[in-house]
Amino acid sequence: MELNQSEIFTVPAKEYAKAMASRHSGMLAAAAIVPILILAVAGFYDLRWWLVGLMLLMLVYPMMLTIGWFAVTGRPSMGLLLRPQRWTFGDGNSIGISFYRFDTDKNHEPVDSEIVVVDSVDYGSRYCTLRLKPGSRFDVLLIPSGIMPQAFLNAFTETE
Repeated sequence: MELNQSEIFTVPAKEYAKAMASRHSGMLAAAAIVPILILAVAGFYDLRWWLVGLMLLMLVYPMMLTIGWFAVTGRPSMGLLLRPQRWTFGDGNSIGISFYRFDTDKNHEPVDSEIVVVDSVDYGSRYCTLRLKPGSRFDVLLIPSGIMPQAFLNAFTETE
């Protein structure tokens, strides 16, 4: 397979936060709904429990979401993932990634580069999610679906 190179692209932080949180979203939703249901039933016996439920909804849960956002987007690796990047698709499941400065018009030299080995690919309508092998610098990589070469997807699905 010849080496394909993508154009320079960026991915917003919210897309990485959604991709990293998607693994735990079902468990977190259940953990958030159960206390509210218990407090709703208890509120029929004592109205103060409804006040506690409202405090959970209006204060505690938004604070927990904010802390979760900071935990996901505050990782050191996120500083590189939000930079403009260009991918070079290699043979098999390897991808070379070059990270550029935000002012790519003035400076065309990459700031950092990394070669990663892909474990699995989830093709989405807007972004392809690439899960990497354990021990890699990044957990998840995202690329716009229109940029992802079909040859890489075909080669990757043939190896599974």
